[in-house]
This record gives sequence, C-alpha cells and structure tokens, in this order.
Amino acid sequence: FNLTGDITTKCRFYITGNLIVNLNSYTITNTSSKGGVEGSMFCVDKSGDIKGTLEVYNGNLTISDVCIAFQYGSLKLHDVTINANEEAIWCQAGSCENGGRRYMIDNCTFSGPAGTNIYCIDSESYVRNLTVLKGEVKFDGWHQHGTRENPPILENVDFSKVNTFFVTGAIYYEFYNCKLGTVSAQGDRFGPATVRLYDCTYTSITPTGDKGTNVYDYKSADCENAATLKLYTLNDKTGSYDEAYSLENPKLGHGFDASKIIGVNYESYLEKGAYTSRCVRCESGVASESVPSAEALFDFVGYSVPEDGSYGIVASYTLNLKAILEYETLTATTLNYGIVVAAKQNLGENIPLDINGNVVALEKGNVVKAEISKDYAAYDFVLTKMNENQLDLELVIASYVVVKNGDDVSVVYLQSTQKTENLSVISYNTIPKTE
Repeated sequence: FNLTGDITTKCRFYITGNLIVNLNSYTITNTSSKGGVEGSMFCVDKSGDIKGTLEVYNGNLTISDVCIAFQYGSLKLHDVTINANEEAIWCQAGSCENGGRRYMIDNCTFSGPAGTNIYCIDSESYVRNLTVLKGEVKFDGWHQHGTRENPPILENVDFSKVNTFFVTGAIYYEFYNCKLGTVSAQGDRFGPATVRLYDCTYTSITPTGDKGTNVYDYKSADCENAATLKLYTLNDKTGSYDEAYSLENPKLGHGFDASKIIGVNYESYLEKGAYTSRCVRCESGVASESVPSAEALFDFVGYSVPEDGSYGIVASYTLNLKAILEYETLTATTLNYGIVVAAKQNLGENIPLDINGNVVALEKGNVVKAEISKDYAAYDFVLTKMNENQLDLELVIASYVVVKNGDDVSVVYLQSTQKTENLSVISYNTIPKTE
C-alpha cells in the first residue's frame, strides 16, 4: 500500500502473509469501537506454518484501541508514530510456539497508556531510536530466544518517561546508550533474568522475584574516568561496583586531533614544539600531540672566527619566520628578539636583561642589546678588531627573546640551548679553528 493522503477506517488488517505499508508521511486513523485483538489496526498472525510479516514506513497510526496485535512472525516499523488508546504493540503471552518474534523498529515514537509489549524477542531483532511516551514497556519470554553471545540489541531508545519491566529467565537483553526510567527485573520459573546496560541512564533499578536476577550497568571509560561496572542482584539491590573492572579499563586520557589545533607549546624555541588541540573524544578537553611536529622557531648556527686570520668572533642564527607567525597567532603572544652581549667579568652573576627585557645596569661596562627586525630570516653578531690581549676575554653572547602575552612578560636566551639564567661564556681561544 502507498498512501496518497490521510485515511480513516474502521477495519482491521489481519495479516497471515506479507503486507508493506508506505504511509508517505500521511496518517491512518482507525475509528473501530471493537476491543482487544478484534479492534486492533493490524494483527500479525499465522496461517498454518506461514507466519505473517508487517512492514510500515514513514507516517502516523492512530487508534482508540490496540494498534498492533503481534502474535507470530515479524514486525518492521521505521519512522512511524503510533498514537493508541491501549497498547501500541500487544502480544499474547507465550504464543510464539518457541519460534520467537522478530522486532525491527527504528526511529519510532509510541504513545499508548497501556504501553508496549516486547515478548519473545528473537536474537536477530533490533530496536533502535524508539521513544515510548506513555505506559510501561514490558519484556517477557517463555522460550530461549537469545544467549549471552547472541542477545537481542536495543540502541538509543528513550524509555525515560515510562517504567521498564523485565519478567523472564529465558532471554538475555543488551541496551546501548539508552535512557530508562524505573527498571524492574524479575526472575521466574525459567531462572534468573539477565540485563546488560551499556552507557545507559536510568532512574532506578530494582531486582525482584524469587529467582536470582542480574542487572549489569557498564559505563565506558572516558577521558578522565575509568570504566565502571555496577551489578544489581536480588541480594544486593543497591548495587556494587566491580573494582577490578575499573582497573582493567582505565581512563582514556585526552586524545589529539590534528584537524582541531588550537595552540602550540615549546619547551625550547630551538627545538620542535607540540601542537595542542581540542580532544578528539570529549571536545571540552585539550590534548598535545605525542610527537612534536611544529617547526623550531630559531636555530643557533654556532660561533666562528674570521677566515682571514684576524681576531674576531661571529655568532650566527637563523629564524623560521612562518613558524614564528604561527606561534604568535595560536598563542596570542608577541615575540621580540635580538642579540645581547656583555663581558662576563662586568656582568658577574647578573643576567643581561631584566624581567621586562630592558638591559641591566652594571657597575662597570655595559650590556649591548640590538633588536632584530622580523623582516630578516637570519642574523649574525660580529665582533672585530680584537687584539692579542683579548683572546681569552670571556664574553656572554646570546640571542634574547622577550615573550609578551597580555600583561605577562618573560625573557629567555638562546645559545646552544635555551636558558633563563647561567648563560654560557665564549672567548676567541675557545672557538674551534679550521685549518
């Protein structure tokens, strides 16, 4: 059937073969005054060994009684809203004759004060993205339709506005990312009920009955918390945590996402830096890449002496202007840099610049500071016209970097390594000479 408009009917569709209904966003309204199965909109039954199959897509079903009486076979509902005055789906207890019922439900909403029955659901069934607004969702089984290894699966269902009631010892159930309200689980003559909840929320869980009942509540590990497993039983209705499970499933930590870079950190501007990003999992956390890949900002080429045999000292640096600009952009930081030079005997234990990047005053001599324009990708400091009496003179020669981030100012020095104090000294005689 392909609807071309809304339909009002008083008849029941009694299905012992195959029926496919494409509602095409329209509504079937049933105004029958009959009650129970006779008054349902659809009854899925069997004829001999042939079981009925009903598929309904994309629209609305409205009835003042039971909407679907599901006796045997399979039921497929995709993108369907049911407004019933009793059960949205009703099943006769124990009537599947050990064959199970196949539920294939996705992206549906059920509203019926008498709730919904999911009875004898077989292991190949699926229930996804189902919201039940009224009544009670009742699960029961009279035969072994699923095992621990092959249970029926329910995903992303929202039963938070209704009660969920399990009465069975025959079937395993697994729920993933579901919202549940009050949950009751009762073992019966077939044995204990077993329900496993994975990353689900619920108002309460109450094991009942005279048989053992196990409800396992699993919470996956996230960036900051280890996974948990809480077990509710008939003898422990408040539930207890499995500590070993948390130890075996530790927190994940924040994960780096190269497509969501928000910053970069350098332990030394002479070495590669590590990008930071929004966490690949939680979005709210920040993670650093495990192997730094941001290019170094500066390179200290080294000290040298003139090749013509004259006495002098050269200190050489190169810069990665693109990396400097990226660093300033990602960190909202401004870098000003250049060369500082002072004689060690005059500098003593002082460092060349104060906390604001200004030269310090010395009792004797001066600190030479020369800022470098950001237009240059390399620069040298060249000291010439030294005499033979100055070849052992110890000098502090370094690049300085003044780092400004808002009101925060810091200064670092670049020689063979990055330093903030205890700068190395150099003299003409300690610089290796080429033959």
